[in-house]
Amino acid sequence: MLTVSIIRAYFCPEDSTRPTHYREAWWDEDQHEFVVHYGKVGATGVDTAEKLEDCAQAEALLSGFSQQCTEDGYQPIDPAEMEQLQITYTLRGTEPSDVESHQAQTLATLTTRELAWRGLGEADSPVLNAGAFTIAVATVHPGRSREIIPTVVKAAGVQASKVTVRKTNA
Repeated sequence: MLTVSIIRAYFCPEDSTRPTHYREAWWDEDQHEFVVHYGKVGATGVDTAEKLEDCAQAEALLSGFSQQCTEDGYQPIDPAEMEQLQITYTLRGTEPSDVESHQAQTLATLTTRELAWRGLGEADSPVLNAGAFTIAVATVHPGRSREIIPTVVKAAGVQASKVTVRKTNA
């Protein structure tokens, strides 16, 4: 059984403070596909998929992918080392309605989807705090991530005036 679900690596030129490009690969067991996704950070990437017979082939390809990333100067970045944003979705009351709970989960899921397809990062599950859901976002480029979040808020069906986004680390 495959133990690694996804390998993600970034390229950061010596003259840059942020990564400029990303690569990631994963094994989609349901589809029996090995998927490679890559591109410029902040832009929608390109993905390719190759049908495979089994997990053993995927493990070999993931190992080779990881080695090639290292040889090309791409390195993984631990989400804990990324810059952090916090999305706050303010509720109508102190406890969420079923609709608000669903919208918060949708907001987190769509945020991860939109950020990941651009190599920007990912969002955690929503956490309920006094009258609001908070969603932690780990990102390699907070400015570009902030630009995408309003579109995600709209797609999640959340009223924009109930959402704030702030940076949580220096």
